[in-house]
Amino acid sequence: MPRGAKPGERRGGREKGIPNKETLTLRELMERETNGVPLPVLLLRTGLIAIDSGMISEGAKIVNDAAKYAYPTLKQVELSGEVKTAPVLQIVLNRPKND
Repeated sequence: MPRGAKPGERRGGREKGIPNKETLTLRELMERETNGVPLPVLLLRTGLIAIDSGMISEGAKIVNDAAKYAYPTLKQVELSGEVKTAPVLQIVLNRPKND
């Protein structure tokens, strides 16, 4: 009788998306210490406090880190192939001259 998993078969272990005990403990600790305030909000508040205190470069870095959590990262995309342009419509108005 063959032993082991078949190619592509997965046996045992945690299911995908379920955090391990350490990650779960860390999340619970963060929620308890921050009263459930999300990380981007905490970073933004901390950055603004730093900027108001005169630590502008440090505050800007913290606010930049908060933006990574709040906004998606865009990828550069290269276009290939032929670009078709729409036909141009030219309108000419003939106005009578005022004499």
